[in-house]
Amino acid sequence: MSWRCAKRAAFALCLWWEGGGRTSLRRAIATIPRRLPLAAPVLTLALLSACREETPIDPETTWQLHSLNGATVPDAGRATLIIAEEGRLHGVAPCNNYGGSWTGVGQDFRIYGVFSTRKGCPDLPAETAFFAALNRVTTVDPGKDRLGLEGPGIRLGFARLATGE
Repeated sequence: MSWRCAKRAAFALCLWWEGGGRTSLRRAIATIPRRLPLAAPVLTLALLSACREETPIDPETTWQLHSLNGATVPDAGRATLIIAEEGRLHGVAPCNNYGGSWTGVGQDFRIYGVFSTRKGCPDLPAETAFFAALNRVTTVDPGKDRLGLEGPGIRLGFARLATGE
């Protein structure tokens, strides 16, 4: 388990322990002896929910968009996506560089906090559609040489970009 994951689990436990109010980890830990019988199952659930960011997607692999809702994306509009470890992602959209965050696995995968540079370009509508689709992703379907992202009304198909491209 990563240190970041453990910190999130401890924070989730603190919120539960103090009823969702402001508290410190030290204060929550001080009350453990009298609440130990209740703490073990809650801590287990907190650890499991806080650490769901592990994904079978090979980190730092570059994926290139090849289809959006079943339609092939022209070469000029192809974006890239790199799903990095520790909940980060980045890539190049049809016009701008972008970044953001992700969480979850399988049927509970979310992309959020997408931001981009602000270059102007002729393919801005394609970029806007790409970012809107990323923000609606709820499912990831990884494969060896393909990656599928889906959500309500959207399907993004990516292919592994060969090394050196």
